[in-house]
Amino acid sequence: MVFASLFGIGFAVAQGGAIFLTAWLAKRLFKLGDTWWQPLLMLLSYFAWIFATAIGYTLLGGEWGMMDGGLMMVGLFTSAAVSAFIFAVGWQAATYRWNKFNG
Repeated sequence: MVFASLFGIGFAVAQGGAIFLTAWLAKRLFKLGDTWWQPLLMLLSYFAWIFATAIGYTLLGGEWGMMDGGLMMVGLFTSAAVSAFIFAVGWQAATYRWNKFNG
């Protein structure tokens, strides 16, 4: 039971980390300097990952009925949203502190 809980938390952190990394790389790629781009990039990255997950699930033969795996996908999307939100708040806070102390 403890292992399942730790795995679930670790998986949610990995989801948020992948979404954050994609947003961070997009910010560097497009050379966006303003802080207000960060939440938008996190949102776009979240939807890109959700879309990719849904496409992969469908291509692997997944069915979208609630008892056929659709409920699991809703859970994955929700945990990704919560994790991405926590990463976005942390990114904003870290950027604010960095800008405050370094000019």
